[in-house]
Amino acid sequence: MNILSSGLLWGILLIAFGTSIIIKSLFGISIPVIRPLIGIFLIYIGTIVITNMYPSQSTRNQSILFSKATLKEQNRLSEKYTVLCAEGIIDLSQIPMPSEPTSIEIDTIMGASIIILNPEIPTKIMVNTAFSSAQLPDDTIISFGSYVYRHIPSTTPLLEIRLKVVFGSAIIRY
Repeated sequence: MNILSSGLLWGILLIAFGTSIIIKSLFGISIPVIRPLIGIFLIYIGTIVITNMYPSQSTRNQSILFSKATLKEQNRLSEKYTVLCAEGIIDLSQIPMPSEPTSIEIDTIMGASIIILNPEIPTKIMVNTAFSSAQLPDDTIISFGSYVYRHIPSTTPLLEIRLKVVFGSAIIRY
């Protein structure tokens, strides 16, 4: 989906501009609309560029952007999952046991995510947080810094998760 052809963007712009005209004509109050909307649009584009995430969906990257959604994986893992200014559930509980070590990246930026894992898969989770909260299955909570969690530590992890949480929260459970 191209942002410039999105009905949502143009609808918000037209509603804000029309409301501004009505308020100015009825009450004589001038409300700046165009500059704040341009600023919001530039912040949106900036977050897309910084996170290297585009609104188009692909099989290698799964994204939840400015919404609430559930990503339920059953057969195949994506390489990267992103929750940006959104609330998302990433359900990995039904994935099959990987035949070789697999690595995925999960980013939560200014949002909330719940990651559900398969308890049968040996997992290593490397967490990096900044001004946020990450709760791991052993009830460890990290607010700032790094932490490594291992599920079934006596075996080689078949699933390695790199979790980054910035200005948000993430809960990992089985």
